[in-house]
Amino acid sequence: MKSKSLKFLYLSFFFGGLVLYAPVSLYLRTSRGITINEFFILQIIFYLSIALFEVPCGIVTDKIGYKKSIILSALMILLARSIFLVAHGFLLFTLEALIEGIGGCFASGTVSALLFEKVGDDKFSRSLAILDNFGTAGFILSTILFYFLYGGIKLEGLLVLTIISTLLNLICCFFIPNGIARNKHLKSKIDWKILTSRTFLILSAGDAVIGFGIILTNFFFVTKLNEVGINAKYMSIIILGYSAFQMLVPYILDILEKFNQNLIYKMLWFTMAILFIALALIKNNILVLIIMLIIPLIVAIPGYFLALFQNSVVDKRKSEEQRATVLSLFSMGQNFVTLLVLLIFSIIHISNASVVFLIGGVIIGIYALINLGIKFEEEH
Repeated sequence: MKSKSLKFLYLSFFFGGLVLYAPVSLYLRTSRGITINEFFILQIIFYLSIALFEVPCGIVTDKIGYKKSIILSALMILLARSIFLVAHGFLLFTLEALIEGIGGCFASGTVSALLFEKVGDDKFSRSLAILDNFGTAGFILSTILFYFLYGGIKLEGLLVLTIISTLLNLICCFFIPNGIARNKHLKSKIDWKILTSRTFLILSAGDAVIGFGIILTNFFFVTKLNEVGINAKYMSIIILGYSAFQMLVPYILDILEKFNQNLIYKMLWFTMAILFIALALIKNNILVLIIMLIIPLIVAIPGYFLALFQNSVVDKRKSEEQRATVLSLFSMGQNFVTLLVLLIFSIIHISNASVVFLIGGVIIGIYALINLGIKFEEEH
């Protein structure tokens, strides 16, 4: 199917990325009765809901179809943000976190499954990167608009505009293409043996390591800035900068396609490990800023290889009827690692970013070594 038929999927990602209150999301909660500790608890509740409902939502998706699942996801996120508009106090924000987490579960794996069926394995990684770019473009635009709109329409206005963009996201979802028709009466069984296969364990661990890398950038970049004497107010500029760099991923994937995919994939993990270790050890302001702009890009790229490898595993195991479920199983490693790290951060106050980046780099390096003896195109 030609990419033109996917234009509404791209548009849905763009509108979904337009979260105009994102720069002040913490302040919005604390100004409505949420403490810092409760904010971390809400984050844990959000990721716990994802961890618990990821696979059940994948099973439902394989029963009702990809399009209906994506619509359901958009509807739940719209409901969550509508609750956010009126929320005050821990209970309502807890409800908002739960609904948004479950809504995310209906889209997790589903979009990847739909895109893989529509464009095939040859164009999948690049198409997925382009799709993510639309979401990134929405995020960049919303961050820029925030500074122009905040003084005029205040926080409630930003929330209302975000709800409007989320509604547009939902409307676009009604026009995305359907997945391949499934036999609703076919009682196909999930191949649970995949959970013990080496391929599953390695690829799931890869997702977990990427999630770990994302957490390190989200939580500790700003601390590293303080350590080297750079004002934390420049963090927003750095976020915009590395978000813009991440939009180069489709073009980078085009270049990498000309080389041995297994070799490139393994080199990316070593590169990621080296960059995190370098960020831990380097004190020079300019070099720190350069590395911060590069790391999120390097963390992102292996994810597109993983998504392709995971969909290929589904095909090789003849599990097309349970594609969304199997892809959800692959995501469980990242879900539980994210949840575990957030629990640790909520209990232990870690102020030394350099130590955290050093530990992170070593962990990623160990995973890179584990990958050396594995060929990912073939099932094991």
